[in-house]
Amino acid sequence: MTKQTSPFHSISAVLALAAAMLAAPEALAQDKPATAEAVQGAKSPAVPAAVVQKPEAAPADDPAAEAYRKRLMELRVPRDKGMAEIQAVTEKIAARKKAIQAEDEKAGKLAAEIEALSKELADKETALTKIYDEDEGLKALNQELAAAHESFRQSQRNVRDEIARRRREHTQMIEKRQQEAAEAKAKAEAAKAAEAKAAGGAKPEAAK
Repeated sequence: MTKQTSPFHSISAVLALAAAMLAAPEALAQDKPATAEAVQGAKSPAVPAAVVQKPEAAPADDPAAEAYRKRLMELRVPRDKGMAEIQAVTEKIAARKKAIQAEDEKAGKLAAEIEALSKELADKETALTKIYDEDEGLKALNQELAAAHESFRQSQRNVRDEIARRRREHTQMIEKRQQEAAEAKAKAEAAKAAEAKAAGGAKPEAAK
């Protein structure tokens, strides 16, 4: 008996390779999503082909999956070449920046100043945040804002509760009317049946 292969088995193999094709070199090696920073800041050697996740081998009785696998393997060739080119150019850019800073005294000073300014800015932002946190007036305003948010949320809850209550009442009213209609119909049918039975019993008496 020939073993049937689930279509999801083939699709999972295709999706696994497609995801690997979209990842940056470092993301592939670390099993993380690719980002612009990962591509621009990549400094490690190109990821070996063995590291890249390969599609699952297609069963012998699944020619469609085998065709997909072969096609994706063909697409990997230019993909890997492009990744290697990106890696090489990124490394050259990083090396050139370091060389410029080493060769150009002004560039080196600017890089150092930027680093110092970044630290100074972070320290000043921390100090400013501390001033904000310690200001009584701002504290009062923040408390007022929090109270306003809570009042707004409570109003929203009240509206939702009222809508839900109205819907329940409407549903109950409809159910009650349907029940009353069903009971009235049953009574009418019972009365009609009683009349028919009474009429049927009166006919033999009249015949006598």
